[in-house]
Amino acid sequence: LMRNRNLEEVQVHLSLMSGQAAFHLAQTRDWLMKLPKINEFRMDWCAGTVTDANFSPEECLIDDTTLLRIVSHTNRAELDKGICTAQGIFSAFEMVCQSPSKFVSLDVPNTTAKKLFAMPNLGLQ
Repeated sequence: LMRNRNLEEVQVHLSLMSGQAAFHLAQTRDWLMKLPKINEFRMDWCAGTVTDANFSPEECLIDDTTLLRIVSHTNRAELDKGICTAQGIFSAFEMVCQSPSKFVSLDVPNTTAKKLFAMPNLGLQ
């Protein structure tokens, strides 16, 4: 649907809500890696019940690689839960800081957030 189209001024909202969505995790990640430039991108992904204690790779779509691809190809991205590392989030943050118009939101486990804020290169310690 999006191939060979100019989407730089477009808003895209993709919502995949299914107990079976986890079976399509690899295919969906591959698709996200082929996203063209999009002005605004919102993705809702639900492949089961995800809590901080159960933030499993089997249920989360956004990892470091897909996060960085989405951040580099959008001005505004509202994403669901991710299994990103603190370093991956920091790299995405550096990209966001390079442009005054970029915005990204993403939910990560509390443990990942703690690791991010403890990183020495943030200068928060």
